[in-house]
Amino acid sequence: MSGTFGGRGAMYEGRARAMLPYDPAPKTWLDVGTGHGHFCASARTVLPGTSFDGLDFTDGVELAAREGRIDQAHRGAFPDLAPNSPPATTW
Repeated sequence: MSGTFGGRGAMYEGRARAMLPYDPAPKTWLDVGTGHGHFCASARTVLPGTSFDGLDFTDGVELAAREGRIDQAHRGAFPDLAPNSPPATTW
């Protein structure tokens, strides 16, 4: 998987930069469908003060946490996680 998704760093950084006009310094980010966390790892270069959490159905989310690509791993579906999450301040 690292060969497939790990080589997309520039694309992932561009996606993170696209969010800057809306919130130049987000405090937390939940990446829904994070997989192995490659987007979050790349987005850290654009948003270094942001905490990145990942949500995924697969065990890739635990790998992403072990590898330091995300700060907190959540395994499951968004509707299951949402009731226990703090409200978002920006979208």
